[in-house]
Amino acid sequence: MSIYRIPALFYYFPSDYRSNPIATNSRYQRTKGLKFDTNKNFAGCPDSSDNEMLLMFQAINEIITVIENSGVIKGREKLLGKRPIIDRKNLMQNEYAAKGGNDNMSPLTATIKIPTSYLLNYLSTYESSAYRIGELLRSRQETIIYKVDAKFRGDPYPGALAAIDYLLCREGKTFEEREFNLVMAWGDVEVDDENETFILTGNKGKIKDFVKDVKGSENKNLLVKTYDQLKNNEIPRYYMQVRYGSMFSKVKHIRVFSYFADAILFKDGSLWRDA
Repeated sequence: MSIYRIPALFYYFPSDYRSNPIATNSRYQRTKGLKFDTNKNFAGCPDSSDNEMLLMFQAINEIITVIENSGVIKGREKLLGKRPIIDRKNLMQNEYAAKGGNDNMSPLTATIKIPTSYLLNYLSTYESSAYRIGELLRSRQETIIYKVDAKFRGDPYPGALAAIDYLLCREGKTFEEREFNLVMAWGDVEVDDENETFILTGNKGKIKDFVKDVKGSENKNLLVKTYDQLKNNEIPRYYMQVRYGSMFSKVKHIRVFSYFADAILFKDGSLWRDA
C-alpha cells in the first residue's frame, strides 16, 4: 500500500482560514478547503506535494525506520528524541497554546465515574421475565460515562470517545479488556445516590437520529444485491462484507460509537452490549 494513503495524522490547518482573504479567494473553495492530489492514482487523497504532507511523510518514515531497527518498545522511546517528531510535537504544542488551550478542553472533563449498579438500575426498565441484561456490563464494578450535551452527530465525538477509552478504561488490546464500562450519554447526567441510579436530562440528542444514520448507511450495504447487480469493482467489497458482515458499510461515527461504547444512552432510548 502506498504511503500516500496513510491518514494525515500530522496535517495542519490554520485556525483563522475563514478570515484570511487568501483562503476566501482560494481555488480550493469547491472542495471545502481540502487540497487533493493531482495524481489520478491517488484520487481523493491529500495533496502529497503540500509542505505539511511532506513533513507528515518525513515523520512517518522516521517512525517506520526506528521501529524496524529497534523494535516497538525501544523504538518508541527513541522516537521522542528524533528531530522530525520533536518538530511536530512542538508545532502542536504551540498551536494548542496559541488557541488558548487549557485542561478544560480535554474530553475527560465531560466524564464521570459511577458504580455499575447505578447503570444497571437505569437500564432495568428494559428487563422483563424473559430478558435480563447480560454479563458484560455486570462484569465491571464501575462505569465511566461520557456526557455529550449536543445534537447527535459525528466529529469531534468519535475521536473523543476513543481517547477516553484508552486514557481511562482500557487495560488490553480490545474493548473487552477494560477495567471500567465505557458509556456514552447524549445529554447531562444527574446522579441519584439515594435510589442508586441517575437521570439523563436534555433533549438535543435523540435515538431516532442515531437510527436514521444507521439506516442511511445501508445504501452502501452490498449484501442486499444479487450477483448480477454487482459492478466488477464491487465484487471484492461484497466478498469482504460476506466475511465480516455489513460493519464496513456504516458511516464513521456510527461505526466508532458502536465499537467503543458498551452502551449509548439517549433520553428517549438506549442501546447496550450484552457480550
